[in-house]
Amino acid sequence: IFVNGLENISQKIIKICNELSIPTIVDPKSTNKDFWQNCTTIKPNADWARSFCDKYDPEFKSGNKWESEMKFVSDMLNCKEVVLTDSGNGVGILDRDLEPHFSPSPSLSKNRPIIRSVIGAGDCFCAFFTMAKSLGFNLKSSVKIAFNGASAYIEDKHNSPVTPYRFGRWFDPIRAKVVSLEQLVEIKKQSPGKTWIWTN
Repeated sequence: IFVNGLENISQKIIKICNELSIPTIVDPKSTNKDFWQNCTTIKPNADWARSFCDKYDPEFKSGNKWESEMKFVSDMLNCKEVVLTDSGNGVGILDRDLEPHFSPSPSLSKNRPIIRSVIGAGDCFCAFFTMAKSLGFNLKSSVKIAFNGASAYIEDKHNSPVTPYRFGRWFDPIRAKVVSLEQLVEIKKQSPGKTWIWTN
């Protein structure tokens, strides 16, 4: 379950999901810790993490900043995973079962986007991250998929959704144009009664 902008009922959702062993992924807007307690994964950006740490520990001092902030957030919220996005610089990952890790941008994507608009980039990251996790990808792979999805997204100045073609083009512009027979059959099933015209 992806929780975003549901502060007034967030604890009800998280409690029910925990009882049913359904993971919850939070993209926090408010720094009120009571909203996000016991979620599975929280995905703050660097500004949110800094504000959160300052709010609940005015004396908070971090040596290795991103690592300290992620541990503080995880401890305060009792969440298993923290995914800390830092604009185009990279992503910090904390999993209680693993050592904290920061992945700089070049390790997440070989491509560098031409930034046309960042409006909604965090939401796009969360959408791709949630999709990847729900499909069974591990935390690091889900972050990599999400980073590339958001990178493809910010290249469009009109903030259009990232289609399978646009996502594929991000990795391989030529291969992205190829559609398999199986894909064509699935597309045809979704549009019954429509006439297809082939052009070259």
